[in-house]
Amino acid sequence: MKPSLKKLIAFLAGDIGSRAIGFVITAYLARVLDTGGFGVINIGFSVLGYLMLLGTPGIHLIETRNAAAAEGMHSERVQAILSLRLVLAVALIIGAAVVAALLPMDAVTRRVVVLSTFSLVPLALSLDWFFHGKEQFGVMSSAKILSAFCYGLAAFVLVRTPDDLLLVPIAFAFGNVAAAVFFLIRYRMHLGAMQLAWEPALWKTILRSNVPVGLSVFLAQSTINLPPIMVGWLVSADAAGLLSAALKVVFVLLMLDRVLHALFLPVAARYFSAREAQAARLLRTVVKGTLALLLPLTMCAALLAPVAIEMIFGARYAAATPLLQILLGYFLLTVLNTVFVCTLVGSGHEREYTRAVNIGSTVLVLAIVVGTLLFGSVGTAVAIVVGELVTVGLMMKSVSSKLNVSVVRPMLAPVLAAMVMLAGIELTRSQHVVIQTLTGVGLFVIAATVLKVLEKEEIRLLRERFV
Repeated sequence: MKPSLKKLIAFLAGDIGSRAIGFVITAYLARVLDTGGFGVINIGFSVLGYLMLLGTPGIHLIETRNAAAAEGMHSERVQAILSLRLVLAVALIIGAAVVAALLPMDAVTRRVVVLSTFSLVPLALSLDWFFHGKEQFGVMSSAKILSAFCYGLAAFVLVRTPDDLLLVPIAFAFGNVAAAVFFLIRYRMHLGAMQLAWEPALWKTILRSNVPVGLSVFLAQSTINLPPIMVGWLVSADAAGLLSAALKVVFVLLMLDRVLHALFLPVAARYFSAREAQAARLLRTVVKGTLALLLPLTMCAALLAPVAIEMIFGARYAAATPLLQILLGYFLLTVLNTVFVCTLVGSGHEREYTRAVNIGSTVLVLAIVVGTLLFGSVGTAVAIVVGELVTVGLMMKSVSSKLNVSVVRPMLAPVLAAMVMLAGIELTRSQHVVIQTLTGVGLFVIAATVLKVLEKEEIRLLRERFV
C-alpha cells in the first residue's frame, strides 16, 4: 500500500470512527433528554464552538502549515502556542461566565453554557494541529477516537434522566481531557516534557500571523455554531433541539465531504502544478461525477427523512423532519462546493477562496438572524441553504474567471437526470416510500445512461485518480 494511501486511511478512520461514536452519543442524549434539554445542550456546545475558535485563532491552519514546513520540532514555538491558548482559554471562560450572568436566560441554560466552556482548557492543550502538520495521522485518529469513547462512556454512566442535564458538558470535558493527555504523552516521546512559559513577545508574533485567517474561519463556522444559539434565543429551547437533531444528521452525511476533500485536494494540486493543460478536463469530470452521486442521494435522503428522524431520535422529534429536508440542500451544496474549494486552493488562488468564504459567511449570518426572526427555525434552515448557495456561486465564478473553465455546462446532464428522477417520485407519491425510492433511483440510472452523464473515459479517469 502506498504511504500516501496509508495516511489517508489513517486520517479517515479516526474522523469517521469518532463521528460515528459521537452520533451514537447524540442519539442517546436526544432520547434521554427532552427536546428542550437537548436544545440547551446544543446551545452550550455552540457557544463553546465559537469560543474555541477565538481561543485558537487560525492556529489549526497556519500553525499546521508551519509544523509541516519546518525541519525538526521547534519546541519553543509549540510551547508558546500552548501557553498562549491556555491564557486565552482562562480569559474566555471568565468572560463567558460574566456575559452569561448579564444576559437574560434561565438558570439551567446559564449553567450549561458556563460548564461547557470548561472544555476550553483541555482543548487549549491539544496538539492535534502539531501532529497534523507532521503527518502523524495515526496519532490524530487515536486521539479522536479516544476522546469520543471517553465522552460516550462518561455520558452513558452519568446521564440517565433529564435531570442529569448538567452532567453532559462534564462528560464532554472528560473526553477532551483524555485526548489532551494522550497528545502530551506522545509529544513527550519526541521532545520531552512540555514546559509552558510566559512569552508575551512570541505570543504577539503568533497572533499577528494567525488572526487574519482565524477571522475567516470564525465566520465560516457560523453554519455549525450560530443556528442553535439564535433559535434557542429567539424561538425556544425545544425548537433549538429539533433544529440540532436535523443538523446532526446532515453533519453525519457530510463525512462524504471530508472524504472528497481528502481525495481531491492533493490530486488538484498535482494537476495544476504538473498537468495544468489537463486540469480543466479533470475538474469537469469531477463536477459531473459528484453531482451524479449527490443528486439521487439527496432526494433519497429527503424521502427517507421521516423514517430516519424517528429511528434515530424517537417520535418526539418528528417535527425535525421538514427541517432536515430543507437542510439536505445545504448538504448537497457543501459537497459540491468542496470541488471548487479544492480547485482554487490547489491552483494557488487562496485569496479568491478567502473572499468567497467571507462574503458567503456574512450573508449566512445576516440570513440566519433575519430568517429566525421572521420565520422561526424554518427560516433558520432556509437561511443556512441560502448562505451556502451564495458561497457556491462565488466559488464557481472565481473558478470560471481565474481558470477559464466552464463549470455550468457539465452540470446540465446530471440535473436533467435528477429531474426525471423527481418526476418518477411524484408519480409514485401514493406508494410506499421504498417503492418511491427504488423507482426514482432506477429512473435516474436510466436517464443518466441515455444522457451519457459520464463517458467511459471519464469513469476511467475517476477510477485511476481516486480509487
